[in-house]
Amino acid sequence: MLAWIDQICAADDPILGVSAVIATGPKFAQGQQPTEADRPAVIAYLTRLRDMYTQAKAAYDGIGPSPVPRGDELVAGHRKGLAELVPKLQDHLDNAQRFPAQGIDSPALLAGADIVSWLPEGPGLGNLRDAEPVLEEAYKQAPNCTS
Repeated sequence: MLAWIDQICAADDPILGVSAVIATGPKFAQGQQPTEADRPAVIAYLTRLRDMYTQAKAAYDGIGPSPVPRGDELVAGHRKGLAELVPKLQDHLDNAQRFPAQGIDSPALLAGADIVSWLPEGPGLGNLRDAEPVLEEAYKQAPNCTS
């Protein structure tokens, strides 16, 4: 059980800082169009977001069967959601690379909106910890959950 919950926490780790990444992403003033000089920052921002979620997806793909009821639902919900989100983020990155400079703000805004609105299906980890006291105890001992 400890190993399983540790894997869950490790899989979530890459995306825990996403709010900070979005907050520091490229900003464009109202009525000000982006220029070619803005493209590297937009591409770096979108690449970072895509990489964060790709890393989380790979980690969730490697998690084995759950030792607790509904744990497999949690993992399956994340796998499904990440499998849908990562290609969207790649599309936004591709668009930022090929759109005319004055349109590169759109992929950045859309990526941020996709991430902010993303919620995996199934139970959350907090729900499982509430329902399974033994999981709560394992959570408190798992290195990736307490760091």
